[in-house]
Amino acid sequence: MRSISYLMAVIALSFTTHASAEDLTTDAAVMSMSIPLYASISKLDDFSLTSTDSVNYSGSDNYSLVTNGQVRVTATYTNLVNGSTSVTPTVSLDGGGTTFDTAVDSSHNNALHVLSASAVISDPTTAGGNYVGTITLTVSSI
Repeated sequence: MRSISYLMAVIALSFTTHASAEDLTTDAAVMSMSIPLYASISKLDDFSLTSTDSVNYSGSDNYSLVTNGQVRVTATYTNLVNGSTSVTPTVSLDGGGTTFDTAVDSSHNNALHVLSASAVISDPTTAGGNYVGTITLTVSSI
């Protein structure tokens, strides 16, 4: 009789276990994603260097920078050329040098920056005429 009681208890327990909504097993997975570094320069236009004294020439233009992380902006440039005559400009980004780094762990959302150039004509015999050069801004990861 005792074995029948045990058997009945086991059968009842079996029905109870299958009838309840208890978890039988669980597992977990780690989700991940990688967003690549992005950067864009816009609104940079051609500009002229002008002078009020025929010696000191300067000009600038604003440009917009959008990034989703820290980047380095570098300005490279050519001399201003008129035929066989050239003038070496001084170029700066935001009033500093030719390179600047954005803030660590920060994004830029259409942040306005300034590209400027200047030239000093110390030799009064420098050929007159139109001088043309190119400034290229490059954005790179740090």
